[in-house]
Amino acid sequence: MDKQKLLAGLNASAFTGSQIALVPLFAYLAERLGLPLAQVLVAFALGSAIFVWGSPYWAQKSDAVGRARILFVGAAGLGASLATLSIAIFFGSGMAPYASFGCLIASRLLYGVCASAMAPVAQAWQSDLNSADEQNAAMARHSLFLSAGRLGALLLVVALAAHPEILLLGLTGSAAVLAVLNSRAAARAVPAARAARIQTAPPSLLLVWPIFALAFFFTSSVELVNSSLSGLLQQIFGLTSGEAARFVGQLLLTASAIVMLSQIAARNLLRRSWRTPLIAGLLFLAGGAATLLASSSRAEVWIALGLISVALGLIPPSYLSALAGTDVSRSERGKAAGFLASTQTLGYAAGALLSAASFHFFPGDRGPALLLTVAIAMGAGLYLLARARRPEGTR
Repeated sequence: MDKQKLLAGLNASAFTGSQIALVPLFAYLAERLGLPLAQVLVAFALGSAIFVWGSPYWAQKSDAVGRARILFVGAAGLGASLATLSIAIFFGSGMAPYASFGCLIASRLLYGVCASAMAPVAQAWQSDLNSADEQNAAMARHSLFLSAGRLGALLLVVALAAHPEILLLGLTGSAAVLAVLNSRAAARAVPAARAARIQTAPPSLLLVWPIFALAFFFTSSVELVNSSLSGLLQQIFGLTSGEAARFVGQLLLTASAIVMLSQIAARNLLRRSWRTPLIAGLLFLAGGAATLLASSSRAEVWIALGLISVALGLIPPSYLSALAGTDVSRSERGKAAGFLASTQTLGYAAGALLSAASFHFFPGDRGPALLLTVAIAMGAGLYLLARARRPEGTR
């Protein structure tokens, strides 16, 4: 594999790996920092919210100054964020609560401002490094690196469950090494485009809005499932919160493996066309949602999450390939990737809000919000397919 393609992929993996690795550590962070869990969650939500601005800004900036330069900023910021968090944990027992919270906020601000660059710019870089006929393969590769980062990080979380501080130090060191590699690549790179100023308008909106709609409602559906899962399991099986958390952990680890395996299995399909994998992914999503809502046994929950995981493996690389195959110019690829990343962030936020609203307003009914988002996602996907009139292999 070309070194630049590998480096772009490693940036994508580092981002998703560091993102997912911290999720199981929320309770540990609250304990070590001497903070209520709610404050930890607020700090993490703040960092994620910055992605709505950061992803489009950095991705579009990379159109002007080069991908590797912006990825250096992303990896360096990610490393600084993790280092700040590690220092706070090390000294947490001797710090006042406001100081611990300040360190946590600083860490998440660094994460939101800088790490928001990594996934969309890595995506745009993969696109740059491939010809028009290879865009599907490029997006399949990008998605595979994203999935590999999640799976690898979850395996490390399990392996280092008794030593989370070692996990944090390892993630910090990995980000630092990646920043050095990005810096070296930036020194050799020639920017793909020069821009007088950074604009904020989405690229060719009429061309890409069905893709953005699909991404928004698909990520809303996924986050709705993720956010609701513990509560659903407690409702269905009468589990305690601890039992539900352990079951969710098992499900998420297995789901990450299924996502990656489904992308590997469908790689040849994704290389040829994004349409067939998208159709299959939408069917798996609908089947998984229906099975989850009708589930009354653990086996049915496993089947439902398996189906949804296959959808996770197929739908994102499909709409990434669809975006890469539009008439968005090379000089706007970063902008397009950035706005798509921002759209996905908003989708995840909407899914979390829908989950909270669903449990508040429909405590005895698990279906309305999930069925709504899945139905709209399928509608957007079908509309996108209907608009795709180019010959197979060109998108």
